[in-house]
Amino acid sequence: VSIETQSWPMNSAFSPDNGLLCIGERRGEVSVWRCDVGELICSNRCDEGHIYECSFSHDGLYLATACDTGQVVIWNSESGGVAAKLQHESPTFALEWIGDRLVTGTASGTLCFWDTAKQELLGMMKCADLSVCGIESTNDGRLVIATSDGQISVHSMKVE
Repeated sequence: VSIETQSWPMNSAFSPDNGLLCIGERRGEVSVWRCDVGELICSNRCDEGHIYECSFSHDGLYLATACDTGQVVIWNSESGGVAAKLQHESPTFALEWIGDRLVTGTASGTLCFWDTAKQELLGMMKCADLSVCGIESTNDGRLVIATSDGQISVHSMKVE
């Protein structure tokens, strides 16, 4: 299966069941494709800017995209409709789902913890002087953070 995008793809993510592929593009385009046949299911566009990260929720119902304008958009993965918008003060380069919550990483080196259902910021943690450029979670509740200065750090997190 071959998929042609509208502009330069910046990031991609598979749904938890590997049935869908999300592609985030340089011009803010977001598209969701059925992997087995290369069929476009839905597409939409962030306000402006590049999409640096995209990730499906663990149940596959939602898709989050991080944009260099500081906006994170939560999309319905089947319809492409906007479920929530979360705004940051600086560009957002990384995100990771932990259950139904979202952790985002910004250009200012801050991690933000969100309740996506309420669109509520639960807390923030300064973890670097430079950009957070990657976030991964482990099964035992730790976050692995990569920053633009080449540092990798591991943080124990308790999510209630």
